[in-house]
Amino acid sequence: MSVVSAEAYKNTEISQLMNDLRNLLIATDIVALFLDRELRIQRFTPCAGELFKLGPLNQGQPLAQLKHNLDYINLVDDAAKIMDGQPLVERVVGNDGSHWYHVQLRPYLTAENRSDGMLITFSDISARKQAEAALHTSQGQLDALNASLAARMEEHTVQARKLTAALVLAEQKERQRIAQRLHDDLQQLLYSVQIQCSLLSEAVLPTGPPELTELSQSLQATLHQALQLTRQLTLDLSPPILESEGLVEMLRWLAVHMHQLHGLTVKVIAAATTNLPNREMQILFVQLIRELLFNVVKHAGVKVAQIDLSTEKDRLIAHVSDQGKGFDVATVMATAPAAGAGLHSVQVRLALLLGKITIVSQPSKGTRITLSIPF
Repeated sequence: MSVVSAEAYKNTEISQLMNDLRNLLIATDIVALFLDRELRIQRFTPCAGELFKLGPLNQGQPLAQLKHNLDYINLVDDAAKIMDGQPLVERVVGNDGSHWYHVQLRPYLTAENRSDGMLITFSDISARKQAEAALHTSQGQLDALNASLAARMEEHTVQARKLTAALVLAEQKERQRIAQRLHDDLQQLLYSVQIQCSLLSEAVLPTGPPELTELSQSLQATLHQALQLTRQLTLDLSPPILESEGLVEMLRWLAVHMHQLHGLTVKVIAAATTNLPNREMQILFVQLIRELLFNVVKHAGVKVAQIDLSTEKDRLIAHVSDQGKGFDVATVMATAPAAGAGLHSVQVRLALLLGKITIVSQPSKGTRITLSIPF
């Protein structure tokens, strides 16, 4: 190949490359400015004309004189950093809030890897910024909704606790009223009848028939049983310890009471000494545990039970367990409340404390019931 032919081929190849580059610049949506070492405009992509109002007459214009409406007052300063040797400067700049651009400034490198000016590109990221803004708005709305739900839950919790306190207080007042009537009225009447029977026995029985003596003794025994029953009812309805002690002390008293009344030995293991927010909630919690212990007495067929008290995060946990007969949980809880009145009653009343009940039991394998309430 002759020298002329080789030169012609080379010129054709260069022309082809220039045409390819020109078409690539036209096709791209990226705004690009090519600057020389003195930061004067040498070339630019066609879409740069829209952003900077550029035309053929702007070639050679200094960057500092370039007119634009971008919020980018440090453009010339950033360009100076590149000319001082910094390899890259990146910014995100706006255009009156309607458009956003990712700006990159980097050296213009020759084939010999020598800096011969600068390339500045502006990539339109408006769609991404709009999506981010929409996401931020959605996140804000979600946060507001979560805050609203949290506030409503807190309000519900406060209302539930107030309702619980009111219900338990009303129940306790009624229990105290009945206990007082038993003590002041019924017990006093029984004492009066007992005294009169005793006087009658002293006056008549020494000379009376044997049948009358036997009847008097039976009457005295019945009155004694009635008095014992009313005393026990008074204690059950309004135990004095509920008015003054903490939760653990209440449970220990309950253990003693269940042993004295029913022969049930109750072991209390208290890993927590936390009391509930108010006494009404505390009383209701103890009453629920007592109901579970009554179930042990009535159905488990054993004389030993255990209460484990602990805390987990912001919840008070009580496990009531026994090694007795056990039962099929699904069957009992699926029946009408009357068939499993104790457990159904505990479940309903526990809901007043925003609590949960978990029952683990199998026939002949004992029972473990867990009460969990927030405090």
